[in-house]
Amino acid sequence: MYKGKLRKNTLVVLGLYTLLTLFFLFVGFGRGFQLEGMSYNLEFDKIPLNFPFGREFTIWFFDMGNFFAFIPFGVIIPLLYRCTFVRFTLLFILSITVIETLQMITGLGAFDVNDITINTLGAMVGYVSQKVVVSNNDKLEGMVRILITSVVFSVITIMVVGSVNKYLDTPGPKIALHDFSNKAEEDLSPFVVNQEEISPEINKYVLSYTDAFTITSLDEDYKAMTGYVAIADGDFEGSITISFISEGIVIYEIGFMASKLDNEWMTFHIPLEGVNDLYISYSIDEEEETLTDVILWDMYLIESNRGQRALHNLNEFISKLFRNSE
Repeated sequence: MYKGKLRKNTLVVLGLYTLLTLFFLFVGFGRGFQLEGMSYNLEFDKIPLNFPFGREFTIWFFDMGNFFAFIPFGVIIPLLYRCTFVRFTLLFILSITVIETLQMITGLGAFDVNDITINTLGAMVGYVSQKVVVSNNDKLEGMVRILITSVVFSVITIMVVGSVNKYLDTPGPKIALHDFSNKAEEDLSPFVVNQEEISPEINKYVLSYTDAFTITSLDEDYKAMTGYVAIADGDFEGSITISFISEGIVIYEIGFMASKLDNEWMTFHIPLEGVNDLYISYSIDEEEETLTDVILWDMYLIESNRGQRALHNLNEFISKLFRNSE
């Protein structure tokens, strides 16, 4: 229901600002007509809402635009139509979902559930801000107070979201692989790589060309695996590729050269989200005839924290929901 006290010039100014900002976000930042076909992302990630420190400015500015551009919706709509916070939020999510769908269909952008999240947060800040300012909110003085209030709530929101993002970036406990599996070598004797003596501290695995080993029962509870890999100095010369396979799909590969004069050791960090079993093997350049062993050592599994696990379960549920609907 239209409120007669709301000044038309204020509504026009805010309305034009909102339309121009939406247009800028919809076709700006070089997004227009860059996608081939329709593109979408149904996987929730961290909310891209942080202070600019240590971040690429263009990306940060675009993310902030996605947040601030929708604050006026939360201010204008409740001033024009009476609606509760829940009703407003649900209607806004429906509307922004339609806009994201149009972006995908027209090729001007991608459908992204993370964009919907950040847009909705902006609208919610606007709604709360205009509700806090209960007097003269139809006049310039009230609008200025709403603006100041929205800035304060925006800073608080960014701080809260930044804290959540930091938590989602925080790895869980590290578990030495030999505590999880009995396949580690008991012999932790040192070996030489590129004339440097390496002394394993936690565990050591010797992987032969005709051999491989499997890590089972991960139950999707681990975020990553880290460790070191090398070929001990010897007669072997050539290239080797180590493959980490889950359910028949290569999820990570490490390729490196080994020679008598210039050998090397490497660290690795393998993402394990959604992985139940891991099969590790290696292959040699087809032109090479000499076989050798690969040494992996000081290997850890990194557990997902509760937030990471909850986010993974949510994405798995959405993925299964859409697969079943196909």
